Amino acid sequence: GGSLNIGGRNIHCWKTSGHGPQTFEEILKNSCNVGFMVLGERLGAANLNEYIEKFGLGHKTGIDLPGESAGIVKATKDISVTDLATISFGQSNTTTGVQFMRAFNAIANGGYLITPHLMKEINHYDDKKELVVDETYKIEKQQRFTPEAMTEMRSHLEQVVGAGGGSKAKIDGYRIAGKTGTAQKVDTVNGGYANGKYLSSFAGMAPADNPKYTVFVSIDEPNPSWYYAGQIAAPVGQKLFNDLFNYTEMKPNGSYMEVDESLKADVIVPEVRGLSVVDAKKVITDAGLTIRVEGSGGTITDINPKPGFTLKEGKEIILYAGGSNGSVDTVIIPDLKGFTKESIIKLFDDLGLKSEFIGEGLVVEQSVAGNQEIKKGTTVTFHLGTLVD
Repeated sequence: GGSLNIGGRNIHCWKTSGHGPQTFEEILKNSCNVGFMVLGERLGAANLNEYIEKFGLGHKTGIDLPGESAGIVKATKDISVTDLATISFGQSNTTTGVQFMRAFNAIANGGYLITPHLMKEINHYDDKKELVVDETYKIEKQQRFTPEAMTEMRSHLEQVVGAGGGSKAKIDGYRIAGKTGTAQKVDTVNGGYANGKYLSSFAGMAPADNPKYTVFVSIDEPNPSWYYAGQIAAPVGQKLFNDLFNYTEMKPNGSYMEVDESLKADVIVPEVRGLSVVDAKKVITDAGLTIRVEGSGGTITDINPKPGFTLKEGKEIILYAGGSNGSVDTVIIPDLKGFTKESIIKLFDDLGLKSEFIGEGLVVEQSVAGNQEIKKGTTVTFHLGTLVD
């Protein structure tokens, strides 16, 4: 189901109807709170805290910066049934970005917890133009996990980017592994969680099979109407990785043309049937698409692909001026998870669809699955809520 009753309180997944039976990899891909709660229950508080300890959370990293915080990790004896559930999907405890990346790097480097430093060494050239090393920052590391376990984790995280919540960080030709996170911020004055305040993040590593680089994107208090990490933090991670690959001249597995194509923005094909050829051309080009017109009529009678279809910027659209390429009273409904109510109303007005909304926030579910052909005039119901992954 989409929720679990924990200590008399219903705790929901972002998908209130539930994901059904899932493997561990699917729980990660779906950012399913219910799945994580079940895992936490099976582990138990003592084992869960043992893993938290092994990842170094709740302890200062030893980075050479003043004022480092240790974060807050609940002692095993203080963990209630509700705490166990919420800790399992990332709430209740607190951590710093440096702590998080040290833990994330343990997955990347084969299981080692390494003390982070800002610099490798301090050096200078003397009067004889010879390099003199003044100070070296020793790399201190401890093996906390087996390389085999971390290889398996990287494989799961690669699927999160390949087909899960981190898909907007994907770059064709490169193997990127990562995870998004959308967290509610703590209300430091009144306690609990602050209304409309989020921390959206993405952590990634590449290449996934033998990582050389890790990145961490954290967006503090994004616009409360557009805060979902998969939509705003993952694309920043994609740009960072692309810059890294270019700077280090890391070659892709495929062609650079495939890389460039995957970096282009997604565009939803607008409805232009019934417009004049001139007006339709303007609408399509303004959307970032190219055009090929077939027929000699003055009015657009059909379009391929159909309105609502999602494709990459710069792709060609065929406009039929006279004649038809199929049914002209159908459109494609996009996958609109994470969209706002206002953006859907505007889009549906263009596509000739009707919408109704249940709840407040961003889209977490839609009554008609994305990328399906439906008749114009169809009413689609959207469930709105808080997307936290």
